[in-house]
Amino acid sequence: MPPKTKKNCRFVTPITSVQDPGSYVAVMKLGENYYYGGSFKIKK
Repeated sequence: MPPKTKKNCRFVTPITSVQDPGSYVAVMKLGENYYYGGSFKIKK
């Protein structure tokens, strides 16, 4: 379990170049563990 924080564990990933449209999942790597950070869609 990731450590609890006062704010929701959400982070925004800046998109500099739009890739193929579709759904992506943001994952944060902390050490050897991966934490789910939310999903976002890219539309052209």
